[in-house]
Amino acid sequence: MLHTQTLALATTVQLVSLSVFLTFFFFTRRTYPGFGNWTSALASLAIGYVLLSLRGIAPDAVSILAANYLLMTGMALLFDGILRFSGRAYSFRLNGPLHLLCAACVAVLAFYTFVDPNINARVVVVNLFRCISHGACVAALLYFQPKTDRATHRFLALLFFASVTLGVVRATFALNASPMLHLYDDPTFRLFMLLDLGVVAGIAFCLPVLTHMRVEQELEQERAIAERASRTDKLTGLWNRAYFEAETERRAREADRFKDELSMLMIDVDHFKAVNDKYGHLTGDDVLRHLASLARTCIRSTDLLCRWGGEEFLVVIRAPHEVAAQVAENLRCVIEGATFPVPQAITISVGVANRRTGEELTTWLARADHALYRAKAGGRNRIEQEGADAFKFSPLTLKWNPAFSTGEPVLDAQHRGLIELSAQLLERCTANDGKTVLHLTRKLLDDAARHYQYEEGVLRDRSYPDLEVHRNDHRRLCEKGEALFDRVAHGETDFSMVASYVLNDLIIGHIAEEDVAYIAHAARADVATRSQHSATMH
Repeated sequence: MLHTQTLALATTVQLVSLSVFLTFFFFTRRTYPGFGNWTSALASLAIGYVLLSLRGIAPDAVSILAANYLLMTGMALLFDGILRFSGRAYSFRLNGPLHLLCAACVAVLAFYTFVDPNINARVVVVNLFRCISHGACVAALLYFQPKTDRATHRFLALLFFASVTLGVVRATFALNASPMLHLYDDPTFRLFMLLDLGVVAGIAFCLPVLTHMRVEQELEQERAIAERASRTDKLTGLWNRAYFEAETERRAREADRFKDELSMLMIDVDHFKAVNDKYGHLTGDDVLRHLASLARTCIRSTDLLCRWGGEEFLVVIRAPHEVAAQVAENLRCVIEGATFPVPQAITISVGVANRRTGEELTTWLARADHALYRAKAGGRNRIEQEGADAFKFSPLTLKWNPAFSTGEPVLDAQHRGLIELSAQLLERCTANDGKTVLHLTRKLLDDAARHYQYEEGVLRDRSYPDLEVHRNDHRRLCEKGEALFDRVAHGETDFSMVASYVLNDLIIGHIAEEDVAYIAHAARADVATRSQHSATMH
């Protein structure tokens, strides 16, 4: 068997090396509360063993009392570190008892060193403290182990349990052995010292591993948060457009495979632009957030709800169109009856389209968009269903409505031309005629820009009070249209977005809302002029 002094030296070198390693790790790597306690524990153990190895050279107060105090303090600090690492703040109720027990044990050691010298008694005292402190470490590790990646916690608890077992066996040997004159001459002391080498090395190895695992867990959580953020809409917390498209494609393939029915609800907030203009965009954002929250309560957790863009939302549910229509009507009623952070009522229009087997997403979206257009054109705050064969747009789908007349012949002619050109563009979108779609989109944007310029001059001459709002809407339509044209030209989007822009932004959103508002103003101005003229005649 190895010489006692050799084992003592090996243990001392090991503990000093581990202490230096943990100290370096502590100052150069990301650590957590508790790791500093562990670093101090290894340093305390290392210095304690250095002093212990000076037995016979240094005074007993140093080589026995100070050495064992440092050893027991190191054991207590290991327990403190586990509690701190597990998220428990330092408290005297949890951490104090071990340190008080350590002081009491030193007093007992002093008695058995100077008053009644007894090596066996000192071995029993130190190992009883070891059993209590390392037993507390086992309990803390098992109680505070994480829900995942428990292997390292359990392995470390096993090492501490092995240390407890060694302590019990060592104390038992000391109680039953004949009185020892020199500790280093005891063969069992050398055996236990050899076993301690392995246990302490294992414990010191596990401490950085625990820290590394914590770092990996946090990185994984951050990756999961970042991944979810990339798939969700920042304003409402709903799925965003990119995730919706990918997930809908997956569900569509699954539906084709298992012969399931899928339905889509395309939702648009009625007169939302007026809400933004009147109450501000921050209030408008609050409206959208509240509406998204209400929408979640009206669908199943397995249904797919996303913010498509602006004030538009999409829902995909695994159900036939009859059930989808009921869901849409329920949602419409909930929104209509809800209280929003604006004094006016908030309503929605919904287009419902059932998916045909093998149908592409772009075609399905366009049919849902067509149903939404009919809901809005039919008076809003309603739902419309799009049949399986109803996608075929006709140039008559969009036509001039006498209610759009402004009383300005040139403006009316321009509006009529824009509507007719939009009808042609919708028909070419349906036919998937890319070259003609690009040509007609360019022409529509150019004609609309010239119309906006002329219209602003007319509104200025007629002293229209909302001219600036109208001008901003023109600017928004131009910017959105140009950006859409560029994406279509580079193949970055599909024709359903062109159809959506034409229907929802240009025709319904602008001509049927903003320009009609001017008609009412012009009518009031004419009445005022006639009244003033009549009063002058009298």
